[in-house]
Amino acid sequence: MDENTDTEDVVDHMVKNVLGKELPPDVQENLHQHLAAFRRRLGRRDLAAPRRTFTLRFAFRVMLAVVCAAVLFIEMGRLFGPAMSPTWAEVVQTFDSVPFFKATIYSRANALATPLQQELWMEAGGRLRLRAGNEVTFGEKGQMTQTIAFADAAGTAGQHHGIRSVLQQFAAALGTTETFSFESFLRALPGEERIWAALPNPNVSISHDIVVFDMTTDHNPDWIRVWALRESRLPIRVLFWSPESGGATDVLLSYSDQQPPEFFDADAFRASLVELEGDPASQAYALIQDPGGRPVTPRDVANQAAAADIETPDQT
Repeated sequence: MDENTDTEDVVDHMVKNVLGKELPPDVQENLHQHLAAFRRRLGRRDLAAPRRTFTLRFAFRVMLAVVCAAVLFIEMGRLFGPAMSPTWAEVVQTFDSVPFFKATIYSRANALATPLQQELWMEAGGRLRLRAGNEVTFGEKGQMTQTIAFADAAGTAGQHHGIRSVLQQFAAALGTTETFSFESFLRALPGEERIWAALPNPNVSISHDIVVFDMTTDHNPDWIRVWALRESRLPIRVLFWSPESGGATDVLLSYSDQQPPEFFDADAFRASLVELEGDPASQAYALIQDPGGRPVTPRDVANQAAAADIETPDQT
């Protein structure tokens, strides 16, 4: 039996015994290369004495099996990753432990309605800030404390009334305790029955990095779908869907360091509006700090440009 055939037989034997199935061609080729390199290194040793042939052959097979098994398990980890998916309870618990989150929310009443965007920032301790159109609402422990309009909203009064109603529901449902919970967040979505049993749905995502849960109820055909990251166990998207009307609420979740205290201060926000008069884009996101240091508003861009000019003065 020649070297290549012997190596292939060992690889095939290990694969069948460990996995019980064929590996992808690229992984199997990688195994063959590792084993061939090992055989070449072993062959360079002075181990050819006839009286030791049986012992060396046995040692070679043992070492070959060890190398094969090590490489095989490394490749299995690379291909298949963690074996266990997070449970729903673990996803809920992880969300409840974060100090701060942002939710970008798109809502529509039916299939033909224009989606309305809302942005929610909330930190542990119950303080929140919501923006919808030209209105920013501040709240604490489930109560909306102030709503401040910052730009002309001519022709959109009806939309803003609907948005304000949704914001009031969110603020009331996000809880009155010192902490927030994912179940409270789900309870703030449209519909009636909210805390349903969440079951994994492996057919939704093709990515091993994401797990998906579906929530349904016997009372109506409405359903909720939650996408979460497998490793961190944090939910990143929530979709509420009403099949009867085509109504939907789609929520994108992100997590970062907490915003500065003044970001949740209604009085500080009102004072900043005066300084940013005539700049609605900067007013909408006044006092916000991007965790990655990027500019968020026109005022941020101007401030960064001014700082760059100071650091690199004109040399002419």
